[in-house]
Amino acid sequence: MKHYVSKAAVCPFYTQEERQKVHCKVFSEGTTMHLVFADKEHMEKHKQSFCYNIKEYSGCPFYKIAAQQFEEDGK
Repeated sequence: MKHYVSKAAVCPFYTQEERQKVHCKVFSEGTTMHLVFADKEHMEKHKQSFCYNIKEYSGCPFYKIAAQQFEEDGK
C-alpha cells in the first residue's frame, strides 16, 4: 500500500498515512505507531478532528501518549 503525507496535517506527531491507517512518530527516534481504522469514514473523521485541526490535535489520545513520552525522554 502506498504511503502519502497530507499537507493538511498540523499535528507534530503525524508522519504519513495510507488507506485506513494514520502513522504517528512516538516513543524512540525512528519509530512510528499506526492507527488502523475500520473504514475510510472513521479515518477521515479522526483526521478532521485531530490530525488536521490546529485547535484540537492535542486532544487526540495518541498525541497525549506521544507527548508524554517525548517529555519523559527530554526531547
